[in-house]
Amino acid sequence: MFPFIAMGMADVIEYGGFGAIGSHGQHHGIGSHWEMWMVATAMSPMQTLEVATMHGARFLGMHEDIGSLEVGKIADLVVLNANPLDDIRNTADIRYVMKAGTLYDGDTLNELWPVPRAYGPYPWVDEDMLRDDDRPIGWWDARRGRR
Repeated sequence: MFPFIAMGMADVIEYGGFGAIGSHGQHHGIGSHWEMWMVATAMSPMQTLEVATMHGARFLGMHEDIGSLEVGKIADLVVLNANPLDDIRNTADIRYVMKAGTLYDGDTLNELWPVPRAYGPYPWVDEDMLRDDDRPIGWWDARRGRR
């Protein structure tokens, strides 16, 4: 189904419209990459990156401030290990992220500059979900008497 959606978006853009990527939060981080990869089934990698950046900024009403690298715009950056123009899936091969002037490691989220420091515990990781036993992990299991 996704290639047909991408083809429809490509048609809209070809006739002067805009498209956008987005994920619904089920898989934080990777969801936007999946959306770009879907768009790339109908568009070139460069067009896909334009949809993910400049078109998205337009839909947010912020294209004067974000979405492309230009003098006077806000510029958070993602530095990749490999070129997404060669393979769009390289968008997920992140080396560094610069957000609001702070440089982060793409794998650990440790701050590298201006003040090096470890990220710390990842709040999205539920350690109980990683257990390898039969203890209850949630309210429903405990309510059903699973101990």
